[in-house]
Parts: sequence; structure tokens; C-alpha cells
Amino acid sequence: MICSYSIFPPNLDFRSADQESARSENGGGEKMKKVVEKCIGTSKRTAEISAESAADVMGVAVRRAAEKVKSSLSSSDDQKSIRDEL
Repeated sequence: MICSYSIFPPNLDFRSADQESARSENGGGEKMKKVVEKCIGTSKRTAEISAESAADVMGVAVRRAAEKVKSSLSSSDDQKSIRDEL
């Protein structure tokens, strides 16, 4: 003898059919939509913060490179003027 629950598991949800239809109409899709919107918003903000950090790092690197170029040019000018004096 085959039991019906061996093929189809018993329904353990004891809510009434009215509650179930209300839940699926209002809650299922709307909840998922809200979760996705929140996730996208969080991802967008994370990307913005990462871009700001990258811009800050690049700004520091550019300033350091400019200082190195200035110092190397000024030191080469000093050496040239010393050679001219000799």
C-alpha cells in the first residue's frame, strides 16, 4: 500500500486559503522588489565610495609625481648653473 504523503509531502502550512492568497498577492513580489531595490542601492553606494577612494589615491599619486618632476628639474638646473660658472 502506497501512502499519499510518500509521493506528495504533507502541507505543513496551516494558514487558511484567504491568508495564503493575500500573502502571495501583496507580499511575495513586493518584498522581492524591495529587497532588490535595496540591494541595488547598496551596490550603487559601494561603487560610489570605491570611486571616491580611487580618485583620492590617484590625486595623491599625481601630486607626488609632479613634485618629483619639479625637484628633478630644479636639481638639474642647479647642476647646469654650477657647470656654467666653472
